[in-house]
Amino acid sequence: MDSSGCHPIGNPLVTVGQNLLPVLAIYALALIGVMVGLLGLYARQARSLGWLGTTGFLAAFLGSGIALLSIVLILLSSGDLLTRELGAQALGLGLTGILLGFVVSSIGVVLLGMATLLARVLPLWCGVALIALPFSAAVNDYGGWIAFGLLWLALSYVLWSEGGEVDQRLTSASGASEDDQ
Repeated sequence: MDSSGCHPIGNPLVTVGQNLLPVLAIYALALIGVMVGLLGLYARQARSLGWLGTTGFLAAFLGSGIALLSIVLILLSSGDLLTRELGAQALGLGLTGILLGFVVSSIGVVLLGMATLLARVLPLWCGVALIALPFSAAVNDYGGWIAFGLLWLALSYVLWSEGGEVDQRLTSASGASEDDQ
């Protein structure tokens, strides 16, 4: 450091604190879970969602994927794998990617929630929960991530518990009997 307290230009010191690495790894695992949940939601309602739901799913899945790749980039920037200059650039790109991924995913989840309300394949509260997801995550300091996780758990429970019932409704709507399966 020079006398002004700044680092020399040739030696940037931009790193992720070592205590944040486990948190980022947990976020990466959570994003994988979100992406699996999105796949399940889409698969359950694909026939009824229309263009709004398909667009919402694609945006939410793409945004979650961007955020996941950005977290991986940040984790790589904190190790010795990248040079210091490249690590600083990777960190900046990773932070930007997380923000972009969150915004794209939030828009997609709201669209998917609206389509879920219109499709009426799942209970109405599932659509409302999807619409509330981005807002619950936005109130981070007030337990928002806890609410975010609980909403995903509730949605997962509905997908799991109504699996047979929804499959039964789809089969009866298509005119096939249980013996044909």
